[in-house]
Amino acid sequence: MSAVCTPTWLFLTFLQLVIFFVQEIYRSIKYLKF
Repeated sequence: MSAVCTPTWLFLTFLQLVIFFVQEIYRSIKYLKF
């Protein structure tokens, strides 16, 4: 069970970080009126 659950948690955490990072970049571009 652990071998199956750990990659899922890693993937979800990574996905959350990517989404946050993309939102920050989008906000910066929008703020700069790029």
